[in-house]
Amino acid sequence: MNRGARIALTLFVVLLLAPGIAWTIWNVRAGAELRRALSALEAKGAPMTVGQFRPPALPEAENAAPLLNRAFLRMAGGRTDLQPLDEPFEALSKVWKDTTRLFDQLRTDAALAADVKAKLAAPPVAEVLGLLREAAARPGCNFELKYEQGAALLLPHMMRSSNAVRLLCLVAWVKARDGDLPAALKDLRAGLVLSRMIAEDRVLISVLVAFAGTQHVLDVLPHVLAAAPAAAVAADDLDGFAGDLARTREAFKPMLVHCLDGERIALGGWAFEGIINGTLDANLLAGTGENPPALLWFYANPFRPLLKQDYAFYVTVLGEMREVAGKPFDPAAVASIARRCEGVPRWAILSRLIMPALDGVFVKAAEMECALDAARVGLALEKHRLAKGAYPASLEALQPAGGVPADPFTGRPLVYKPSASGVQVYGFAKNAKDDGGRRRSADNRDYDVGWEMRR
Repeated sequence: MNRGARIALTLFVVLLLAPGIAWTIWNVRAGAELRRALSALEAKGAPMTVGQFRPPALPEAENAAPLLNRAFLRMAGGRTDLQPLDEPFEALSKVWKDTTRLFDQLRTDAALAADVKAKLAAPPVAEVLGLLREAAARPGCNFELKYEQGAALLLPHMMRSSNAVRLLCLVAWVKARDGDLPAALKDLRAGLVLSRMIAEDRVLISVLVAFAGTQHVLDVLPHVLAAAPAAAVAADDLDGFAGDLARTREAFKPMLVHCLDGERIALGGWAFEGIINGTLDANLLAGTGENPPALLWFYANPFRPLLKQDYAFYVTVLGEMREVAGKPFDPAAVASIARRCEGVPRWAILSRLIMPALDGVFVKAAEMECALDAARVGLALEKHRLAKGAYPASLEALQPAGGVPADPFTGRPLVYKPSASGVQVYGFAKNAKDDGGRRRSADNRDYDVGWEMRR
């Protein structure tokens, strides 16, 4: 073989082997990038497996979940699917959803109030309320979810839990109107506890359901106080409920961190590891492309290094989200997270599909903290009015423990507006401007977050 032929053969071999060599180098570097991302997250104390982040097991006598499951089953008339509630639960749910400014209506519409009270007195409702109260008295809640199922994880109790909290809110209003404010506040307290318990599932939707349930309680609380006869309101009851609100506020940061861990491990980790290990069911990605099996094959084989880089990106961003979630609300940090969620690189195919837009969750969490702080101040204002006969001229005159809470969106003290008919205490929402205390509704984007007491 002459020299030219040898050179040609060598070039042919090099060209033949070059893609494989390049792919191998790419794969090694991508693997190292993924290991660094995982190690960095583990070094910060984050759980890395389902076993590490799974909620701790509870003895049955301490676990609220069995009681809640019984209550939810009774509300659904014994059905285990997601069919409508049984009567009278469906009718009460419809009243809640369909009546504009429900508790204002209950105050002025005697027929509606009588109808709601009669439905709440029905034997099935009494049975469910008993189960809910018993569940709220237990120290923990573990529905023993199968996190290994990833996107196929079933959460049938989520919808029922919201209806349960609404039920407790309705019966609390009736009890307050009948003069039994301590019992009314006890039922609202049960609603707070059950909302927190739902978030112990440690998945993202659970903390959103917990926020919604807590907001139900906060919305109803001033109506409950207004409905009660003046002689029924006691300072100790107000102080006790303010303590419950403080405990709820303290619980939300750890809740959100746990839920981000669940998002990363039970959804992200399940998807990425499933593709890498060849165990992911392509049918679960049916909504992500025209041919999920082909997508998985290409991503797991010729584009495996890209998959590893994608995984490293996902882990890094979820780690950043985890740090933001554990700290006081920082608009700049949340805006940075929003940019990360919106600007996922085109090559990070799976991250683009499963990356949660969590800047909205952080905003919701800050609104929740603001609402809880405003409600605690609102209860202190009611206590002052009981003792002095009127609201104070300013919140500084109230001298709340720890000072006047700050609005998380501006860092400034909450706005206080007393009037002849009541009082408002509020902070600004995402737009960070004063919208006059206007409450959030479906037809406005500019609103404030806080407490309003009208008599």
